[in-house]
Amino acid sequence: MLTALVHAKSTPEALAFSLSALVPAVAEGLISHAVVILGSERPSTERIADAMGATVLTPSREPWREAACIARGDWVLLLDAGEIPDHGWIGAVERHLLHQTSERQRPAVLPAVGLLGHLSERTAMIFGRGLLRSGLIAPRQHVSNGQSGGVPVILNGTRSRLGG
Repeated sequence: MLTALVHAKSTPEALAFSLSALVPAVAEGLISHAVVILGSERPSTERIADAMGATVLTPSREPWREAACIARGDWVLLLDAGEIPDHGWIGAVERHLLHQTSERQRPAVLPAVGLLGHLSERTAMIFGRGLLRSGLIAPRQHVSNGQSGGVPVILNGTRSRLGG
């Protein structure tokens, strides 16, 4: 099972957009839990997270790492508020996870939509090797240690931004 880690750096509306887009994955049994990482103290953001049944975290230093430490799933999906995985992502993630074993746990990434998104992911793979970033799907244990777990596979699915 997967835990969604959503970094709420922007508006409460962006958080609601992202969390509501994950509901089909909850219904399919792919996502079992969500952790909302607060970027700043906003009561409305906390209310949205609470209404969706998400755990709320106010990180001290390393938001992705700290959120992974309280995640319930064996794998985590990192998203910034305002981002949503696009059509077909559930199948792409399920297929990837089915091919993982306890000995081989390769991370994956849902690239940002469009050519620029794919180029950005390729650049991150070359220059930002191992960095935790939005769109990453990785074993919880690796992320809680501050690592991605290796060079990620780029999945066929994509992710879009609110308004983009």
